Amino acid sequence: MILFNLETTLILGYLFYILVILVHILILKKIIPFHLVNGGRSETYEKQSSISKNSIFISCIGILFLSILLVKPSYQKTLSYSIIAFVLTAYWMLGFVMQLLGTKFERYLMSLLVLLGVLSHLSLALLRYSEAS
Repeated sequence: MILFNLETTLILGYLFYILVILVHILILKKIIPFHLVNGGRSETYEKQSSISKNSIFISCIGILFLSILLVKPSYQKTLSYSIIAFVLTAYWMLGFVMQLLGTKFERYLMSLLVLLGVLSHLSLALLRYSEAS
């Protein structure tokens, strides 16, 4: 059972990471106020700036993870790729719960974005078990 085919999964995954990067760029440019993210726990812009820069870096690694399948699509069937995708699914699921516990901005907007990450990574994890070889 898979959620989406490989092409749809990759599109959703790239969309997720690009939107995450965009949100953090908007925070760094002070277009999105820093107190609306991180559950409102960042005391200063500088602290949130560091978190946003780390999130951009992590998202770039996520894009590289997705890009492996563009270079070698058969890698989707390996156990290691599936395990990494399941771990990322769990990571983004935790992030989804944290968004629901955060500010109104996080609950009503960012949680939908993170849900996109959960679904795309879960689909990546399940690609190994699809019937097509």
